[in-house]
Amino acid sequence: ARFGVAQVPSHSMMRIYEEFNFTAGSDLSANAGTGGAYELQLPTSASAEDARIADIFGVSGTPVDQNNDGQDFMVTDSTGSYVDYETYDTVPQWSYSTAIPQGTDTSSTTTDGATVPMPSQSTVNGDVQNYLSQLGYGYQVTDPQFSTSNNVTTSPGAPTVTTNEEQATYGVTVDGQLTDQYLDFTVDQNNNVVAADGPAFSVTRAANYPLQSPAAGVAVLEAQQQSY
Repeated sequence: ARFGVAQVPSHSMMRIYEEFNFTAGSDLSANAGTGGAYELQLPTSASAEDARIADIFGVSGTPVDQNNDGQDFMVTDSTGSYVDYETYDTVPQWSYSTAIPQGTDTSSTTTDGATVPMPSQSTVNGDVQNYLSQLGYGYQVTDPQFSTSNNVTTSPGAPTVTTNEEQATYGVTVDGQLTDQYLDFTVDQNNNVVAADGPAFSVTRAANYPLQSPAAGVAVLEAQQQSY
């Protein structure tokens, strides 16, 4: 308006292009390298793997196909404890849980309970390492992150339920590299495992993946830029 312009021009605005030039410095290596490439090894039978994990956690029963699609099997014993094994994700997942105490329905109320002594972190970690050995997948885990909870749950017409739990969460690693998978174990004040879950896979080094040299990488950047 200051210069008497009645309206913004209706044609497209001019695009501004910026050109980059990439040149490799003398300190960048021209030697190509390699990187380890891994292949996932997954259990061949979902039902058989569910039964195997159930045996490790002491849950007796027959694997049941939950959705009749061959991808979700569960073993449940007479107490209500179960082991579930699912293959819906790229990496299959298993989970274990003891029977849920009676009275914890949707109308229940949970409050903080009194703090009680829990197993030491070294004890819990030792338990987890033992289970990892039995599971036999072969992957490693990071140092765990610990958390504790002390809850009192009341439900209408049911006994009060007190749960004191300590959870250890691990990141799953392969050859020292952190993956997007996690392992969780929860124990009670008597060091009984009440819940656990994690991935089901092993890896093999399939090949050494060829990598370009740093200098060649810069050349690729320059070629891409000049092709625009």
